[in-house]
Amino acid sequence: MKQGRERKQNRSKSGFTLLEIIVVVAMIVVIGSAATITVGYYIKRSREASEIMRLRNEELHKILEESEGSDIYLARNTLPSG
Repeated sequence: MKQGRERKQNRSKSGFTLLEIIVVVAMIVVIGSAATITVGYYIKRSREASEIMRLRNEELHKILEESEGSDIYLARNTLPSG
């Protein structure tokens, strides 16, 4: 009987139980899922912001091309004499 108790005590101290491993793996999966969703959200927002900036830049370039030189007149001999 003594040997049976010693084996049970040694076995219980030797490692993790299956339940502990399952719980840890489940926690890792939940945390990983939350991280994936969060990262995906920020990637989407970043793409949207990049697209908005690209469209703004296109509009600014159009405005610049349309107005470049059309409203600006250079006068000759405008320096003060002296």
